[in-house]
Order: sequence, then structure tokens, then C-alpha cells
Amino acid sequence: MSATSTGINDLQNETSFTIAPNPFTTNSVINLTLNKKSKVEFEVINSLGQTISKLEKSSLTKGNYSYNLSGNNSNGIYMLILKIDDHMYSQKIIEIRQ
Repeated sequence: MSATSTGINDLQNETSFTIAPNPFTTNSVINLTLNKKSKVEFEVINSLGQTISKLEKSSLTKGNYSYNLSGNNSNGIYMLILKIDDHMYSQKIIEIRQ
């Protein structure tokens, strides 16, 4: 089985996904809606490809989920990687520390 990689805006109809605010200073909320039971993995990686945070790695039932992303890193551009079943999505997130 091979994974398909696309951007967050290309999510299939069975899901919806938002990050707000982005860019953020202290925290950002990630909302995920699943319309069917799915195997879900969330992680945040830095520009070196190192995992900064794992937000989820489990099988989730149909429903709405929220995740709080705290601004504990330095200024920078990070990637949020979302894997749902055999699909992978990515979204750039920007942290601005004041």
C-alpha cells in the first residue's frame, strides 16, 4: 500500500481540517472532523525534519477533535503532518515569538 501526499486544502470529503490562528504567538487550535473511523497521526516537524511534537497517533471514531498547539519553540516555520489512513497531508505553520 502506498501513501498519497497532498496539501491540507486537498483533504477528501470525509474530513475537514483547520488551524487558527496561523501565524501564531502563544498557541493555535487545530480542529479535525472525521466522517468515518480512521487511523490518524499528527506531528509537527521543524525545517530539519525533526519531530517537535506528536499530537495524535491512534484510531479515531467519526466525530470532531481539537488539539492545542502551544508556542514553545523559537520563531520559525514548522510543518504539521497529518496522516489519515493511507493519505498524508501537510500544512505550514508559523510561530512568531514576541
